[in-house]
Amino acid sequence: MSRFEPEPFLDRLKGKVVLLTGGAHGIGAALVKFCVERGAQVCFGDLDERAGKALLEEVNKASSGISVACFKATDVTQYQSLLELFDLCLQTYGRVDSAVSCAGIIEIGNWFDPSLDLATIRQVPNQKVLDVNLLGSLYFSRIASVYLRQGRKDGDDKALILFSSVAGFKESPGLFVYQATKHGILGLMRSLRLYLPPTTGIRVNAICPWMVPTAMTEGIVFSWKAANLPIQSTTDVARVVAGVACQKELNGKAFYVEGGRAWEIEDNIDRLEPQWLGEEQSKMLAKGQRVLGEMMRMVQAQLPSAIPRRVLRSLARTSTLDFFYSKPPRSRSFTHKPSLLLVARPIPRPQLPFLHPATRINVVQAHVGRFISTERKQRWKAQLWRQLRFHAYLWPSVFLVTIIMIGVQQTKFERDYPTPRDWSFWSRWLLRNAKFTELSEGAKVSQVLTDWAKAGRYYLGVLERLESEDYDGKFLLPSEATGTYADSLGIAGFDISAKSDQWRRGYHDALMGAARAAENLDGMCRRKEDPAGRVYSRESIPGPDNPRPKPLPWDKKRGHETPPTQDEVEDAFPSPEVFYMKILTTKGFDTGQRLDAAMAYADWCDFKGLTEAAEDTYNWAMDIAQSGLPGGAADIIDMKTGMIAKGREDEVSENVLRVCTAYAVHHARAGNVKQALPIFLSVLRVRKNLPPSPFGVIGRKKSAPQDEGLWPYISSLKDLIIERPFPEAPPSGNERPYHTLKEACEEVGLMTYIGEILFATSDSEREKGLSWTRDSVEAAEAVLWVMEEQKEDDGRERCRECLETGLTNWKEMSRQMARLAARKEQEAENGSGWLGLGLGKAQRIAEAQKEKARWEEENVQIQLRKEKTLPLTQPIKPQPQGWF
Repeated sequence: MSRFEPEPFLDRLKGKVVLLTGGAHGIGAALVKFCVERGAQVCFGDLDERAGKALLEEVNKASSGISVACFKATDVTQYQSLLELFDLCLQTYGRVDSAVSCAGIIEIGNWFDPSLDLATIRQVPNQKVLDVNLLGSLYFSRIASVYLRQGRKDGDDKALILFSSVAGFKESPGLFVYQATKHGILGLMRSLRLYLPPTTGIRVNAICPWMVPTAMTEGIVFSWKAANLPIQSTTDVARVVAGVACQKELNGKAFYVEGGRAWEIEDNIDRLEPQWLGEEQSKMLAKGQRVLGEMMRMVQAQLPSAIPRRVLRSLARTSTLDFFYSKPPRSRSFTHKPSLLLVARPIPRPQLPFLHPATRINVVQAHVGRFISTERKQRWKAQLWRQLRFHAYLWPSVFLVTIIMIGVQQTKFERDYPTPRDWSFWSRWLLRNAKFTELSEGAKVSQVLTDWAKAGRYYLGVLERLESEDYDGKFLLPSEATGTYADSLGIAGFDISAKSDQWRRGYHDALMGAARAAENLDGMCRRKEDPAGRVYSRESIPGPDNPRPKPLPWDKKRGHETPPTQDEVEDAFPSPEVFYMKILTTKGFDTGQRLDAAMAYADWCDFKGLTEAAEDTYNWAMDIAQSGLPGGAADIIDMKTGMIAKGREDEVSENVLRVCTAYAVHHARAGNVKQALPIFLSVLRVRKNLPPSPFGVIGRKKSAPQDEGLWPYISSLKDLIIERPFPEAPPSGNERPYHTLKEACEEVGLMTYIGEILFATSDSEREKGLSWTRDSVEAAEAVLWVMEEQKEDDGRERCRECLETGLTNWKEMSRQMARLAARKEQEAENGSGWLGLGLGKAQRIAEAQKEKARWEEENVQIQLRKEKTLPLTQPIKPQPQGWF
């Protein structure tokens, strides 16, 4: 077999448009990421819509927010679903360069079960594998043969790649239907490789991978590893697929992929055919195949044209009826009264001198005069009046209905995102739309990405009105200079103490929203003097610092756009520091509001790699949290270590717990686990000593709004008449919290952090770290079941994240312990025992085998626990009821 090396051809992948099915998992997902990393644009489909959208968001985020891929939920067994996927690619990118049929499933059950009898054999077996693997590939190939030709230019390379398997050319016991489908895919490729290139210019090849650790092979990978058989990653296979798609000379080849390496197998099958079939028989077989191919082309060329020829002959017959004359008759009209039969031949009449006009009338004018009769005039007047009356009713009604719909929509927005009642109309309008654009799923671009540029414009509009004397900023006073860093930058805040609580809370929401928009628009730019224009990534702007800019993706509205130069652009949004500092230096915000800004700014500094700035901001945040304590106690937190002082548990507030936890996470991310672990333990100690809530374990019960069906719209109509009150102010965080289910979720998160740190930093503490992680999973599961029973949502998402993280960590830790036990067993078997005499060797081997069996059993228990908690980690959302 000839070895195939894809690396020399991968540079050709840049700028190509790749379409594939099965792109949300396994090899397909790896191919999507690989193509995007290499500069290709990808359109992929998969039946798993949730996983597909998550992958789409991941690859687009990795491309600095630029859309380099698109996704559509696709069922390959449905012809129309595949057509919609190809239509999406053609509409988005204007062409398809490579089409990869990657979707496939493996059979479950036995078609030829020995226990079948005359009764059970009458049940129709499951045909899903046949439909997905073989019928889906046939549908895909047929559609791709047309879409790959669209927009093709001379020299363009078009490729169709089908996924077979080792089961396509080697027997796989027990996989009867799966093997038949994979043989069929190889047969389809061999049938198309001589037909597509001369007729359409499309290359067709097949990929036959061996063992790849995906969801399909999860149950057998362990046995595969135990047998020391080669295993390859999904990225290895994706690299081979990309290389086949880029090499123009490859057509009609099948590539066996094993251990990250690839070999072409078709050439050897054809070359060695005379040896196992016989030279004479091989020649006759090849000759017969050529004759059969020529006959099929002749039949296929003649059949489609038989019916159209008969239709054309029938349409070519001349009609014997002559309703109209080529020349008008030369008659002299006796009078000019309108004729009632316009298609009849006028009868020539004699012309009388006293009735004949003095001048000859134009033929066209005469015909027009004949049409405009008294009856027609009356009918036209009536029709015109009806049209005027209809439009006089229609357009005002449309205008009023539109106004009502906008009012109902804005009232619903107000219900979801309340705004201060003492703001002006347009300020409230802008804040509602800003929050809707940022937070609502319906406002996201392609239901995936938040339009941060639009949300940022709304937030800036709100702030401009709130800080203006002409609108909502009347009697707004500048804050006194404090000598802080913000004062030196000229971005100090205001004194808003005289404003109402609603005004201050709305102002804080606007500043925090603008800061979030600034974080997401960091590294983006726009044309100067065009605040509402398109936002570009700095990587796509040509200039001296960027001689090789990244090409802009194709846009539906603008098409292929040439990016502006470096001198024509400016930053798309102010720095997040501007808004965070304004909150921290504004007088009138409570402790919790200022702490939110400080922690968000510190997290942003961590993200940007500004470690010293983050450290200073966390110290500032600890000062803010302690300033809200009774008497302004400043010794609750050790400012050097970040730990909560022992014996002061009764004085700790919610803000202190929040900032200490965030400070510990900061140290853990920076790798300072020795500083993070004591802080986590001190916070956990305080949370364990919290007093019980007087309202029970679920705390103060909140009435959940009904958001399903028609109820939100009925409620919005009610709110049009009676405006609901502004929500109560949330706690400032200066009080000591109670031990509720929400606080129990926070404890679970701390236990997860502690277990991960212990396991990762000390070999001697591995089992202790795993024990912490195991306890956190059990605690999270127990809390979630209670929340499910009590219908409590406050803190549920946090607890669900802790459970998923704990299960993942637990599984990985257990796998590492199993590998260590296997290594100990191997070392014991290879060792010579005490004094080189083999003493104690058997005991060491037995202990290692026992430990290995223990961790393997724990892996099984973890998998059972994941299946048991599936309703908690992936709850099934009920379908919305009603008309909407």
